[in-house]
Amino acid sequence: MKQTPITVLLVDDSPIALVILKRMLSGWPEIKVVGAALNGKQAIEMIPDHEPDVICTDLNMPIMDGFQFIKEVMTNYPRPILVVSNAVQKENTDNIFRSLEAGAIDVFPKPRGGMGLRSNYNPLTIKLIKKITALSKLNMNLLSPKNARSRPRTSRKPSVATRSYVKMVCIGGSIGGPKAIQKILSSLPPNFPAPISGVIHISEGFLPQFISWVSKKSFLNVKIAEVGEVPRAGFVYFPPENKHLEFDADGGFFFGRRLPHLGRRPSISVTFNSAAERFKRKTVGVLLTGIGKDGVDGMASISKAGGITIVQDEKSSLSFETSRKIVGMGAIKHILPLDLIAPTLKNLIKVV
Repeated sequence: MKQTPITVLLVDDSPIALVILKRMLSGWPEIKVVGAALNGKQAIEMIPDHEPDVICTDLNMPIMDGFQFIKEVMTNYPRPILVVSNAVQKENTDNIFRSLEAGAIDVFPKPRGGMGLRSNYNPLTIKLIKKITALSKLNMNLLSPKNARSRPRTSRKPSVATRSYVKMVCIGGSIGGPKAIQKILSSLPPNFPAPISGVIHISEGFLPQFISWVSKKSFLNVKIAEVGEVPRAGFVYFPPENKHLEFDADGGFFFGRRLPHLGRRPSISVTFNSAAERFKRKTVGVLLTGIGKDGVDGMASISKAGGITIVQDEKSSLSFETSRKIVGMGAIKHILPLDLIAPTLKNLIKVV
């Protein structure tokens, strides 16, 4: 049976960029570009007629820029939005992650001249196809700000046994993960008594901006880990781009040179597995919204080592695909709404 293609609307004020993106997507039968707009206003007018499954938009455009466009879409025509932007431009940092706060789901580096003229199987094209495919599968009920406001906030208090001797909290997520991890970190106090290692699936080139964005929202010190650095309470560590984050015999960081795990580097599972091996039952693993299998075997390792395992529940997740796999294995102690994860961590690891 022939599968219905994923329909995509492209928005960019550069005709060249639109041509490149169209050519990158045109060779894939599972993707169909249904329209291209030169600014947000033009795109808004096209949405009712084309009903795209996914929108790819730039940020810097005349008449209506990408940020305004995202807010308009999420208010009136909620659907997954991928920001396609120049990651290297520091002046775009705030806008890129403000766009996530406004409702965009992910970011992707804008292809440069000639990129779309290469083989359909060049790495950037394959990554873009995977991003669009993933976005098309998301929980649409979470995308509308109106629906988000109408959902009652969870008021029940988390009930967990305190483990004041926790040595490492590991948090990982993929699609929708940047906003989820930002929400958790912004809710933890500056005296949170355990170090945190985070692994997030985000397009290459955007990690420094992500660190900067999260730092502005958190009381904790958020940074990129360094080789040999021993993790400290009050700090959140992320691996450098394209590096696995692991722990040596002394508990310090090192970056494994192994190949991508399940197509990911950094990999959630590589970090979780290493933490379970090094810190045993003194490890807490938190798996957030995501797709694919990365994180499944890592959470299983933490559970087997006697550590605490927490997953974001399906109702608050843009995608429960990864978590569903590990929940089915019976390796999860707590399945929680996103807004209860930080309170649970505070209760679990006693804050003096």
